[in-house]
Amino acid sequence: MSNNSSLTQIDAVTTTRTLANHRVVAFWHTMVGKKVVRAVTGVVLILFVIAHMLGNLKIFSGPDEINEKIRAAWQEVLSEDAAARLWAAADTVFAALSVRDLGRADFRVGEDGAIWFLEVNPLPSLEEGAGLYAAAELLGLGPSGVIEAVVESARRRRPAGVAA
Repeated sequence: MSNNSSLTQIDAVTTTRTLANHRVVAFWHTMVGKKVVRAVTGVVLILFVIAHMLGNLKIFSGPDEINEKIRAAWQEVLSEDAAARLWAAADTVFAALSVRDLGRADFRVGEDGAIWFLEVNPLPSLEEGAGLYAAAELLGLGPSGVIEAVVESARRRRPAGVAA
């Protein structure tokens, strides 16, 4: 039994010496090393929060500046084939995610024509200047036409007199 315990002590000493031979690991095992790591990660997290806060402040620049960079322009740049594939992809996404009546699917189309699905927003903003209205305008719908289409879609899904 004493032979077993002395082997365990030798293993512990060997492991400690191996770790101590590597400077970074040895530094980590000191109290100062742990404080340095804590300080560096704190600074990184503070910079992360500041960067995101500055990004969120763009909301106060107004919708015109934001919409200037992001706009719905599929009819201007897509072929009829690509537009048809995009509509089919949107229909597939809406069906797979059970989005009904109103929703916005965001895609990117690569230079090679590949369609990349980004996200779906099942309840997009209806405020004035929202991207939903810009997309609807491309289809010939004004703001009141969007609301009427949403109400009509819900009405067809649930006829009058049918309880939820």
